[in-house]
Amino acid sequence: MSSSDSKMDRLRKRLNSNDQPAAEHNESDLSAPEEPNSPHDWQHEQNGGGSGHAILNKFLLFAGIFVLLAAGFAAVVIATDDSGMSPKRVDIRVDGPDKISAGETTNFDVTLTNNNEKTLRDVSLNVEFPPGTRQPDNSGSELRRSKQNLGDINPKETVSTEISASLFGRQGQTQQIPIAAEYSVADSNAIFSADSSYSVTIGELPVAVNISAPNQTAPGQPVTFDISVQSNSAKTLNNVILRGEYPFGFTTTQTSPEPAYQDNVWSLGDIEPGEKQEISITGRFSGSVNSGQRTVRFASGIASEGSDIEIGTLFAERAQTLRLQAPLLGLSVDIGEENQGQLTLNGGSGVSGVIAYQNNVNQPLRATEITLNVNGDRVNSGTVTADQGLYRREDQQITWNGQTADKLKTIAPGESGELSFGLETKGAKTLAAVKNPTVEFSLRGTAQPPSGTDLPSPITAELTRTSKVLSDVNVTTKSLRDSDRFAVSGPYPPEVDTETGYVLGVSVANTSNQLTDVRLRADVPAYVSLASDPQLSAGSFTYNETIGRLRWEIDELPAGAGYSRQAAAMYLPVTIEPTLDQEGSSPDILTGLTLTAVDSFAKQTIKLENIDGPNTQAEDVDEDRSGSVTQ
Repeated sequence: MSSSDSKMDRLRKRLNSNDQPAAEHNESDLSAPEEPNSPHDWQHEQNGGGSGHAILNKFLLFAGIFVLLAAGFAAVVIATDDSGMSPKRVDIRVDGPDKISAGETTNFDVTLTNNNEKTLRDVSLNVEFPPGTRQPDNSGSELRRSKQNLGDINPKETVSTEISASLFGRQGQTQQIPIAAEYSVADSNAIFSADSSYSVTIGELPVAVNISAPNQTAPGQPVTFDISVQSNSAKTLNNVILRGEYPFGFTTTQTSPEPAYQDNVWSLGDIEPGEKQEISITGRFSGSVNSGQRTVRFASGIASEGSDIEIGTLFAERAQTLRLQAPLLGLSVDIGEENQGQLTLNGGSGVSGVIAYQNNVNQPLRATEITLNVNGDRVNSGTVTADQGLYRREDQQITWNGQTADKLKTIAPGESGELSFGLETKGAKTLAAVKNPTVEFSLRGTAQPPSGTDLPSPITAELTRTSKVLSDVNVTTKSLRDSDRFAVSGPYPPEVDTETGYVLGVSVANTSNQLTDVRLRADVPAYVSLASDPQLSAGSFTYNETIGRLRWEIDELPAGAGYSRQAAAMYLPVTIEPTLDQEGSSPDILTGLTLTAVDSFAKQTIKLENIDGPNTQAEDVDEDRSGSVTQ
């Protein structure tokens, strides 16, 4: 065996031997931590560590319980210990009137006494006032809460302060005012609070609201409400308003002074002590309102800080009930369309009207005469007609009596009848120069009861109804070949199975009233395709290719569009590929045109259907050149 083999054997023995001498390491050597000698040793160390964790958990649990007990004990000591602090030993007394006049400045004294053994530090007195409370020097400014810093209050020391406010409320109402004193003490970060309250009853109201009105009225008869607002306050009341609430069917015809908002809110401004302001309101109940009890309500107070038309602090309110009875001679007029009590007429059209009358007394009525005045220059005066009546064009009045209609000579108890008339409203060109046109129908009837009765003589009845004239809306369409907006191609006249281009023009004109929510809809036949998006002067355009329907929507269309200003316009490029069965005809390019819009003045929807759509006859091509489809 060679020497090299013996060296290898010795090396293997040394590597496999457990008795090798440990290698020496200097301080710079990096060695892995020594591992446990056996699994048994590893398990033993693990079990020993778990026992240590259990002891630590128990210690932390007992420590937490001790902290909670200590904190609770400290709180009890602070709250109840005679040598510590307690909010119960902070005495709050309020000295003030038990009853006050609403709106007057109220002063009340608040006294704090510290009966604790320690000083109250940084004491603040917080007062929460009831809704509607105002600053004592300005009734127009709301006072919700106040806070006064009283500084430190030593043991057994008493501190007083004064609180001022103007309280409002209904007569006899008791107002509660919460009061709290917040403070801290030495060696504590806690904030303590001692609470109390003060109650006061509202006596006299700051203003008196009175209503003068008849006890009864009849539909169509004018009725007047006189309202007075008088100050009972000893100081100026700022920014006072009056707000009315009317029953269904009542419409105002005249107010004095003019309201600040709509027909039921008046700004009275600043009212001095003892000052009285008066408002007069005249109106009538609609002839369609049934008889029964009707109540009007008025309330006065200070305007809300966020709105000049809403009452923020109520002073007083008053209601007046009157009986609405059937008139002795019942009259009504029906013309045009009626929606929620509002009559409307279409512009530029003829319309028929009916007057109904009825004897509502238990006696016959004789010599009855009924007159109708048509007031408004929106009616063609030369077109007014009256069945069994006499029309005078100079004053636009129709008269029916026993000489023109035999049935008016005597009307039996409970008997009713009708009289008819007709007229035409002016057309688009005239209405385009008028904004929000109306026509007023004033009806008056007189009749004689038998002598010797307690009925008034003559018996009279009056009724006035105002009809709003709807805006006249006009939609025009046209087909163009020579357009500077879009390039078109293809033969003209169109040929079977060959594409030909057109530009479709659609315009919407509007006369007298602003329109909103204008919606135009049209169907696109299968042989027509849209070449690109349209050019619009207003609104937005959508197209549903699946069902072949386009929509043009305009949010607002002003009065006079197409007359005193530009009409709303749409230009839409299309292509048409006629079929063999259309040879010799001028097929429609758009069908089913419909327009809807809301007349913002009349508050009514306008709907136009069966609008003439464009066809293959181009308007910008010589009339001699037909637009009919060729082979």
